[in-house]
Amino acid sequence: MSRSLNAEAERGAVTLLVVMMSAVLTLCGVAGAYVAAVTSAHRAAQSAADLSALAAAVALSEGADPCAEAAAIAVRNRAHLTACRRKGEEVWVEVGVTIPAWGRGGGTAIGRARAGPAEPRPSPRKKVIAAAAIADFGAGKAWF
Repeated sequence: MSRSLNAEAERGAVTLLVVMMSAVLTLCGVAGAYVAAVTSAHRAAQSAADLSALAAAVALSEGADPCAEAAAIAVRNRAHLTACRRKGEEVWVEVGVTIPAWGRGGGTAIGRARAGPAEPRPSPRKKVIAAAAIADFGAGKAWF
């Protein structure tokens, strides 16, 4: 008889455990979905920034307003231009993409990019000369 009393006392314990585990799994799923949304917004912002910077650099080389072109490209990529700066032949842009609002509110994912002429690369001859100079210096030879 005591055995049946124990079984009666434990009745429903598994149901409570299943409900708690379901709540934990749901919370993990929601958190994972939010992290995926934030990551997706950041990647979209970076892509929009890259495209906006390239379009601004082309506009600058053609004599047009680079920031206006960057803003237009950002809007076409579902983003908004937050900053645009021209420094010589380079254009620096910053764009934002709105993160979906869940609960407390969304936010803005930021992407930054620079476009302009590439840095000049040293010629192979200069690299050889520099390597020879380092080798000579390491051997104790003074060459000045």
